[in-house]
Amino acid sequence: MKEWREFAMELKNDIHKTPNGIHIQNSKIKNIEKEWNDVEGQYKSLKGTAWEAAYKKGWNDAVTNKAAGKLHKSVENFKHSP
Repeated sequence: MKEWREFAMELKNDIHKTPNGIHIQNSKIKNIEKEWNDVEGQYKSLKGTAWEAAYKKGWNDAVTNKAAGKLHKSVENFKHSP
């Protein structure tokens, strides 16, 4: 969780709203990437542990439930909207 929190704080500090969307200074991309790599490293360190199986089950349950199906359908419908 610590790595996710640090990643989220980096995003919060480095992403600025604009009238047309968002802006991230090029100089801040490396900071964001570093924090993301830390998150990635945490998940890679789970490989071969009981936590890996628990994570995979949790992820599978999250993306295959009824709410995920409704979200997918909404995204597909949005793609084809005018």
